Order: sequence, then structure tokens, then C-alpha cells
Amino acid sequence: MEGNECLAIASVPMQKWGEVYRFCEALKEGTVFPVLNLPFYEAESVTNPAKQQENHQEIDPRQADRETLMTKISEVSFALNDLTLYLDTHCEDSQAIRLFAECAALRADLLKIFSERFYPLTQACLANCSCEKECESVNGVAFSWECGPAPWEGACI
Repeated sequence: MEGNECLAIASVPMQKWGEVYRFCEALKEGTVFPVLNLPFYEAESVTNPAKQQENHQEIDPRQADRETLMTKISEVSFALNDLTLYLDTHCEDSQAIRLFAECAALRADLLKIFSERFYPLTQACLANCSCEKECESVNGVAFSWECGPAPWEGACI
């Protein structure tokens, strides 16, 4: 290119704090902020035939509890990540900081509950683990990922 020629100039308005989705909605929509949930293109609604089929199998209550907790952990983790991105450019927004702190505390509580009931999901959860299976322990703290099946083994959603 010669001289002052430009291909394009982008103009992106600065996002302002506003209404936020409930965490379960945010995970489905792909953002915590409804104002950012703009359609990329209009598409016909497609139904998932697998979800339409009713499953009449009896569900293990322990598995249902594990899946419910994992869903809550996923939802709040997503919200926490989205808020982190917002705070990268709005580090003095007190409402966002307050919601971030609430999400961080809620996520820590959910991870602790999960590790106490089932098995550790993160390194930080190892100290809270109360596995049914005998695990190697030092001073009563289990240190083994073998206490529970890996997510790809069907343990969690």
C-alpha cells in the first residue's frame, strides 16, 4: 500500500454495564450480557430429535445429583469467564466486580460440595475430597484422581 491508504477502519462502541442473564440462560446464549446477544444471521429453528424422545429409564439419584451439580458449576463458571472478559476493559465497574466476587464464591462453594459428595474436579478440590473408595491420604487428605470416573467416562454431563 502506498501513502495513507487504509483497507478498513473499525469502530466498536464501548460496552456499558446493564442487565445480565440468569446463569442457566447465559450458558445457553453464549454470553452473560443480553445486549451482546445479537443474531449473526437468521436461521430456521431446528429441533433436536434426540431430545424429543422421552427416556423412560430410571435415573440413579446419585447420578442425577452429580449432573445437577455439574450443570450449576458449568453455568457459574461460564458467567465468571464472561465477567472476566468484561472486567478486562471495565476494571472499575463496581457492579461487575460485585457480581464477579459473588460468582467466584458460588463456584468455590459448588466445587467444594461436589468434591465432598463425589470426587475432586480441580487440584484445589483435592483437600475437600471424601471419596468412597480408599485413596492414598496424608493427614486425612486424599490425593488421587482415581476416586471418581473421568467426565469422558460418563460420570458427568
